[in-house]
Amino acid sequence: MVFTGISKEAEDILADNPGSRNSNAKLILAFLNSRGLEVVQSEGTTGVSILKTLRSVVSIVRSARKIQNDFGLYPSTDKIKKLREEKAEEVSDWAVEDKKDDEGVYP
Repeated sequence: MVFTGISKEAEDILADNPGSRNSNAKLILAFLNSRGLEVVQSEGTTGVSILKTLRSVVSIVRSARKIQNDFGLYPSTDKIKKLREEKAEEVSDWAVEDKKDDEGVYP
């Protein structure tokens, strides 16, 4: 499988940093580090420059999860998989309940 662009960056991070397979925060920090960025704002760094870089944060997370879920590469630990499944089920249950009207009937 050949990945390009942001997906290639996600694959490289997943391959080189096992912690990024279980934690979006670690994935994002590794991504920012790969771009030579400090996470905290320091003297001479503007909020605007940090925000411009962070636009890719969502893309790197989506790409990493696609590599893990769709291609079965660099899986997270069983514990994290279970937590993600439970969270997905919670969100699904909430979405179903949210569709019902006041009397518990689907419109």
